[in-house]
Amino acid sequence: MGLYRYLLVCWSVVWTLTVVNASVNIASGKATNQSSVLHNWDSSKAVDGCVLTNMQSNCCTHTAAKLTEVWWQVDLQTQSVIESVNIIYRDENNLARLAGYEIFLSNTQDWTLGTRCHKDTTAELGSMAVTQYITCPGVSRYLTIYNDRRVKAKRWYSTDAILALCEVQVYGCPVGKYGNGNCNNDCMNCVNNTCDATSGTCDVCTAGYYKIGGICVQCPVNCAENKCDSFTGACSECKAGYHGSTCTQTCPTNCKDSICIQVNRFCTECAVGYHGDQCDMNCPFNCKDKFCNQTNGRCIGCGPDYHGSDCSLNCPDNCKDHACIQENGRCIECVSGFHGSKCVNMCGYCQDGRCDKDTGTCMTSCIDGLTGHRCDIKVVTLPSKEDDFKAAAVGIGSVFGVVIVALVIVIIVQARRHRSMNNQNTTRSTTMTDISLPSIGQERRAETDGTYAVIGAQERDKNITKMSAGDSSYEQLGYRERDVPHLYETT
Repeated sequence: MGLYRYLLVCWSVVWTLTVVNASVNIASGKATNQSSVLHNWDSSKAVDGCVLTNMQSNCCTHTAAKLTEVWWQVDLQTQSVIESVNIIYRDENNLARLAGYEIFLSNTQDWTLGTRCHKDTTAELGSMAVTQYITCPGVSRYLTIYNDRRVKAKRWYSTDAILALCEVQVYGCPVGKYGNGNCNNDCMNCVNNTCDATSGTCDVCTAGYYKIGGICVQCPVNCAENKCDSFTGACSECKAGYHGSTCTQTCPTNCKDSICIQVNRFCTECAVGYHGDQCDMNCPFNCKDKFCNQTNGRCIGCGPDYHGSDCSLNCPDNCKDHACIQENGRCIECVSGFHGSKCVNMCGYCQDGRCDKDTGTCMTSCIDGLTGHRCDIKVVTLPSKEDDFKAAAVGIGSVFGVVIVALVIVIIVQARRHRSMNNQNTTRSTTMTDISLPSIGQERRAETDGTYAVIGAQERDKNITKMSAGDSSYEQLGYRERDVPHLYETT
């Protein structure tokens, strides 16, 4: 029985060294440590290449007895890609001590901060093997084997925690390397430069590459920033001008900056003057600067003198600068002299013709004689007492002036008439004075002395007769002209 077991162990070791030789045992000869040491069986004996499994061979490690926790650790010297671990344990009916072990990978000596890549869950002692073959993928610098007996998980586990490791083999390659037993090849285009230690295939490709059959190839040429899905090669985004999962199709011509949506070819924006999902329709002619809504073609602002959704309606005539609101056609401002929403109402009699667009209130003063907000009320002036006095004085003065002028005119007229009469009577009066003086003197004397009355009368009659016979010019005198002049007319 002992010979059979010995042969089985030797076969297991040979098989291990044969089948797990694609990558390299990167633990061999590396620095090690363990939680405690019994006698001279220190931690280095697990990486010395000796695979004998009894303690007398001096090829195995051994921790101290009567402990509840123990551990063994190897420093791989560099970040390494680990594929698998082989543990060859002491083969002297001690497998109950190994049962329940755990393996941790860490980047520092404090393995409790690392990750566990394996835990033994063998159901019964009979199933435990001297050589344990463990798949333990990961990237780390330190590998630690740990055993815990603070609580016995199974009845057949040993009471004390003891590790007696005859050899520990860690298969893998340093990060960035892979190979068939030599780790001489470089990983290509893998994230963190980490690839399978044997095949060189990447778990994940680096940016700009995606995996086809384990090989990382470059993303399609039209992927924006050279980014694509690391497994399918689908572009995250396309460069301007392209669409499709791998960005091999061109965008519509009228897309702004040649950019369209990757999955459906719709333009994100249209070039000026176009609208529609693929920007294949023209904007209405009167749109301001040719801009319209991409979805419905509605103008985004109208050119001068137009309004409406498609800017096909004319603004009211009296809008200032022909500008009106697109939605309702109302003027933004009115030309001078008009008001109202569409500037069809005339302002009142404002001084400069300008009034408020909404209310019609004059913005400056009214013309003379009118008042009110719209300058449509006639001004009526009520005089004050002082004004009454002044007006009365002016009136009286005016009347006196008229009367004086009239009197002056009358006097002038009378004076002229009197002068005319005087001129006419001058000649007549001279002649008649000579004729009438004797009679006048006789009359006066008769009044004082009646003796001469008859003589004077006779003499007067004679003189008149002589005058009439001697001067035919007096024959045409009228009755009034022949009357004896008054005394003041002959003196």
